[in-house]
Amino acid sequence: METPFGHQIYVYDKERTICNCLKRKEQLDTDLVNEAVKRYMKTPGADYAKLIKYAELFN
Repeated sequence: METPFGHQIYVYDKERTICNCLKRKEQLDTDLVNEAVKRYMKTPGADYAKLIKYAELFN
């Protein structure tokens, strides 16, 4: 993905981000993690199969 300043950066999809938040929940604010998961669950088009696949893949 390209930033507004023209730099190339790597980004993850929503499912990978949720897995990363849950894996590091002890290091993150609990309210932040809970809010992220709640918002993901309400998102139209949330891919639960991909979320489970990532959860198994990334432990």
